[in-house]
Amino acid sequence: MKKFQEMCQEEFEKIELMARGGQKIVFDGVHNSYGETVIKLYFQLNDPRSLREIQIERDLNLSMVPKIYETGTIEYEGTETLYIIEQKVKGTELRKVLESGKRFSLEEAVTFLEQGLEFIACIENKGIVHRDIKPENIIVMKNREVKIIDFDAAKIYKMYSQKDTRTVGTIGYAAPEQYGEAQSDARTDIYGLGIMMNVMLTGKHPVNEMATG
Repeated sequence: MKKFQEMCQEEFEKIELMARGGQKIVFDGVHNSYGETVIKLYFQLNDPRSLREIQIERDLNLSMVPKIYETGTIEYEGTETLYIIEQKVKGTELRKVLESGKRFSLEEAVTFLEQGLEFIACIENKGIVHRDIKPENIIVMKNREVKIIDFDAAKIYKMYSQKDTRTVGTIGYAAPEQYGEAQSDARTDIYGLGIMMNVMLTGKHPVNEMATG
């Protein structure tokens, strides 16, 4: 089995560490054939959550989701692991846009809302719910288009029955059903999208405002 270092030397012009989390490590690289890419290495080879994320991203084939060029297994730090090479999105994380003090006009927000609802409708048709719609997972492009990333909390909800099996999502953007009260579906993602719309237009989180109001 090829080692990660060998793949980097043979296939990439350069590669740099971007982030390391609980489920995976992410690199930024320039591939000889694919150009600017993101490389994800998963710590557990047969982790159901990681396998589901890879399956969902490969099957979606949507313009709003980064394209996956290649997947497989590779040796990293002496351990066999899953990897993904995917399209690098050239844009700015919505969280950083908001932290800069940017407030979106109604026209800008509606353009964003239309894309968000289109995305939710498309994945709903495939029986998928993202479950982590938040500013950190939205990349804003210069032409006002958006890319939606990070499917590690997503699930194929038709495979589940009465309710979610464990708490997932991000506090402040997660819908009530994500705390195990019911099964997540498209309405869960609409909830997160609605929270983001409020923050984009007002600069304030509605839940925080209710708590202090």
